[in-house]
Amino acid sequence: MTKRETTTAVEKMSNAHSPHPRIFAWMCMLFAVFIGQLFAPSPTHAQTICRPVNALFLVDTSGSMNDNDKLPALKRAMNVVLDQFKGRLRIGLMTFSGKSAILQAPLGPLNPADQASSNAHINAMKAKLNALKASGETPLNVALKEAKAHFSKMLHQ
Repeated sequence: MTKRETTTAVEKMSNAHSPHPRIFAWMCMLFAVFIGQLFAPSPTHAQTICRPVNALFLVDTSGSMNDNDKLPALKRAMNVVLDQFKGRLRIGLMTFSGKSAILQAPLGPLNPADQASSNAHINAMKAKLNALKASGETPLNVALKEAKAHFSKMLHQ
C-alpha cells in the first residue's frame, strides 16, 4: 500500500464514522484535556508528595586517578552535571583517597528552587571540585560507610 493509498484509507475511515471530521477531532482533543485535568494532581497535593532529591557524589581522588587524564575528565563531567541539576537537586560532594573519605560539600541547598542559594552552593562545589588532586590509596569501603552516615544524618534532620 502506498503512502497516498494509506492516507486515502484513513480519510475514508474518519469520514465513515463522522460526517464532520473537524468536530470529531475537536471532541477527541477536548476529551484528552478533560482526562488530563481529571487525573492531574492538585498543586498542593504535588507539593506535599514531592521532596527534593538528594544526590551525594562520591569521587575517587586516589593515586590511580592520575592515570590517563582521569581526574581532569571527571572534573569536566562533574561540572556539566552540576550545571544540569542546579536548582533541581540537593547535591553534595565527598572524596576518598588515602585512608579516609572527606565531605567536601554537604547536601544542599535546603531549598533547591531558591536560585541564589542554589547558585552559591554549586559554585562552592565547583571550586572544591576543580581544586582536587589525586594521591593515595582507594578506601572505597570507608568512603561508602561515610557517605551512608552523611545521608542518614541529613535525612533525619
